[in-house]
Amino acid sequence: MTARVILALAAVAALAGCASTPVFEGGRAWNEGWREGKVEKVGNASELGYRQSYDCRYRNDGAGREATGRFAVVAVRNMGKHRHVVAPVEAGKEPAVGSQVLVNWRGCESPIARNGK
Repeated sequence: MTARVILALAAVAALAGCASTPVFEGGRAWNEGWREGKVEKVGNASELGYRQSYDCRYRNDGAGREATGRFAVVAVRNMGKHRHVVAPVEAGKEPAVGSQVLVNWRGCESPIARNGK
């Protein structure tokens, strides 16, 4: 094969990978930080144990203090590895333990229940 053919095949493969990026309900895209996950715990910030990989309890305070309020610990797969996201939950909209949700590990937004899951 010539170098041009190999280069063309590589470009097609790269573009096909970009086209297959998942978009979840509501237009929430994987490449924007949205992941599918399962709720493991829900509670006050101080009740959820040690700091996780993506932990919104510590995001908004330069002093490293824990935020107050209610949070959910959500197990997700990110880039082939198991991770945990600690995300704030809205009062009255707490997800049940074991429920499937969408969570954004970049933006510290509340987990969103999956439709029909």
